[in-house]
Amino acid sequence: MDVYSSVSAACRAAGPARSLAQEAVGADEQLGPPVAGVRPDPADAPRRAALVASQILGMALARHVLRIAPAASMPREEVIARLASTVQRHLTAEWP
Repeated sequence: MDVYSSVSAACRAAGPARSLAQEAVGADEQLGPPVAGVRPDPADAPRRAALVASQILGMALARHVLRIAPAASMPREEVIARLASTVQRHLTAEWP
């Protein structure tokens, strides 16, 4: 089982396994501080970090766990190029 499948299984589990998986991909802890440095209002950081995490984890799930075509076979550089503007918007755009 690869790392993405393992994390996916742990997230579906209850108890300690789920908590550990949530900590491993925790948007607040992992992404919060860098996101807070990008925005003038650090209070925005948790929401923005969660949106960034949802994009990255969603693509990881599609590519490596579900193996959805064509996401699974896209070159890494193309995935980055296609997701970059969305991640940038989540980080820096004004809220609607």
